[in-house]
Amino acid sequence: MDAKTRKKQVGGNHYASHQIQPWDVILDYNLDYWTGNAVKYLLRDKLNRLEDLNKARHYIDERIRQLQPQRRIRRSHEQH
Repeated sequence: MDAKTRKKQVGGNHYASHQIQPWDVILDYNLDYWTGNAVKYLLRDKLNRLEDLNKARHYIDERIRQLQPQRRIRRSHEQH
């Protein structure tokens, strides 16, 4: 990623004011979409911290759902 792209931030400075940006972590750790977005919201430096934590949890909950083994619900006629 070039320096111009790294310095640019659209809509505030809640990432650009730090030396390590969320996308650095996401790329370095090769994170999936959901985990990467959770990291992004955890690292944000904005006034509404509770909202950002809830957004991170939303992505984490979805990733957990994806990784859990699918539980098959037995129907009553299958139990015999």
